[in-house]
Amino acid sequence: MTKFLLIGLDGLRPDFVNDEWMPLLSALKREGTVFTRHRAMFPSETYVNLASILTGLSPDRHGIVANAFLLPEFDTATPWSGDDLGPVEASIRGLPEGLITAPTLGDRLVQSGKRAWIFSGNSAGSARQMHPLIGRAPGHLLFIGADWQASQPRSLAERIVARVSEPPAVDPSVSTTALQNYLIDAFLYLAETSELPEATVLWLGEPDNVLHAHGLGAERTIAELHALDDGIGRIVDWWHGGGRRTEVTMLVTSDHGHITQSRKVDVTGALRFAGYSVGASFADGAEVALVPGYAGNLRVRDGGPTLLASVARTLMAWPETGLLFTRGGDGVEGSVPGTFSQQLVRLQHTRSADLVFTLRTDNDTDAFGYRGTCRFDNELPVGVGYHGGLHPSELSAFLVGLGPPFREGTVSDQPTSVLDIMPTILSLLGEATVGLEGRSLTCGPQPCFVDAHYRVSAGSYAQVLYTTRVGHSLQINGGWRES
Repeated sequence: MTKFLLIGLDGLRPDFVNDEWMPLLSALKREGTVFTRHRAMFPSETYVNLASILTGLSPDRHGIVANAFLLPEFDTATPWSGDDLGPVEASIRGLPEGLITAPTLGDRLVQSGKRAWIFSGNSAGSARQMHPLIGRAPGHLLFIGADWQASQPRSLAERIVARVSEPPAVDPSVSTTALQNYLIDAFLYLAETSELPEATVLWLGEPDNVLHAHGLGAERTIAELHALDDGIGRIVDWWHGGGRRTEVTMLVTSDHGHITQSRKVDVTGALRFAGYSVGASFADGAEVALVPGYAGNLRVRDGGPTLLASVARTLMAWPETGLLFTRGGDGVEGSVPGTFSQQLVRLQHTRSADLVFTLRTDNDTDAFGYRGTCRFDNELPVGVGYHGGLHPSELSAFLVGLGPPFREGTVSDQPTSVLDIMPTILSLLGEATVGLEGRSLTCGPQPCFVDAHYRVSAGSYAQVLYTTRVGHSLQINGGWRES
């Protein structure tokens, strides 16, 4: 039976993989099958898409509906955020249905007596989400680069640190490439000294951090892409040696792309100017509890439909608003006329906000010539990379399959999404894929797919959404505010 290695490059735009910036990864594309229509789920944020990758399910089933969202059953005063280890650990322990409301890769392999190693170069909270039930998974490993002492099992983490050294301290606002290289060292050490598990996930937190810090074509970003490419080259050298190329199947992928922040706006201020009382929660008497951002979400007090409709109409009239999604409705239009239904983008979970929004995007090019710009409401500066919304450049993700199941030198224009990674891994490991939304990329004939676009409007406000349905899964290709 094959072993499986999934390498994740957080935030990598497919067009960064070229012979100038990432020559080793670019050459690797020619050794396997490149999927050119690979897409992220909405919101195009890391925690949402990592959960979709590791469950094979959409947010409406795995329950991670945003990087940050109100979760009253866990905390009534502060929005849940996946960055910090403490809240993530507490929500794993404290939520009756669990933090991720569907089985992950690790959960499924435990049931069949198989093992998984997971190495993460993202924040400690992000890493912990990748294997919530690691404590019940004998023989598995979750190595958290940002806080190695929180890794499980501790004994195996201590063995890695004793041999490789402690992970380097890094500043995420600058770059974490040194940490990513450390994780590659840790994986290679363990791979050379232990029997490989059935599945390994090596999730590297770059180039996402450097893009947020410096922008899409900045000199520092290019240098970091070169360094990341060198690290991938070391894994490829290992894969090429010792017969592993025929024994280990690899997927190299990203979870989303990036666009460029163009103008800062203030969602809270806009709603307050319209007369609403707005806070981070309802604890201080606010009638609107808001999680702001380029892609944000809000709840209204008591879920009041009249108040929700009023807030939605206010945002429709605000020129900085992009797309709007509400719960319910007819499956296309939401409960408020002119909004899309969250059902349409597979986002409607019991945890979902009353209203999910994006800020306005344009198809302009940035200072480096990259297409896609957005309004933003965060503390980062103009000109750096961001993601979370529905511009095609942030929904486009990288994917190449390598090893015996994939044809060498092949370019596939079949639509694929993050939902297809889990069934691909499980099918190659001889595991059942019943109930998953995606499809194995190596089994059976190419499925039929249907492109569709949707438009809803109210008064002068109109928005459109472009999708592709492939079997039971949905691929989202882009969305815009028209007027």
